[in-house]
Amino acid sequence: MSEQKSEIEAVITPLGYLYGRDAIYVDKLYYGLGRRMTLAGEFNGALASKSESDDFVMYTLRFEGVFYFNMVELDLYSDQLPPGQSDIKSNWLEYRQSPLLERAQQNQELKELRHFILFTYDDVFEIACQRYELELHPNKSNAE
Repeated sequence: MSEQKSEIEAVITPLGYLYGRDAIYVDKLYYGLGRRMTLAGEFNGALASKSESDDFVMYTLRFEGVFYFNMVELDLYSDQLPPGQSDIKSNWLEYRQSPLLERAQQNQELKELRHFILFTYDDVFEIACQRYELELHPNKSNAE
């Protein structure tokens, strides 16, 4: 049996790396036809490596071609990052190599799959999709 390896790197947003329990909040989650999923919430500017402000910034994160989705409450999350990868200082990670991506390589439709993990204030989201789009709404507040 071959050893399955994983490689992970931090996702860089327009605000830089997001790191800390309070860095990412999800207020809404939508899943729609056509394998589309949207997360909407706030990033904490104080916990973003390149933010010019400590203010919270509203975001919309759209995933398309979602073929795998898993959500678990943060305190119940039992999976561990692969050895040597736990020192990454980011709450949004992308697997460059994982057992899931290795399985996807066997299917022509899934060869371009991307595998993400997001640690939010309350939950951990694991998503395998074909593409994503991040939109920031810096002038909006959560009250709108």
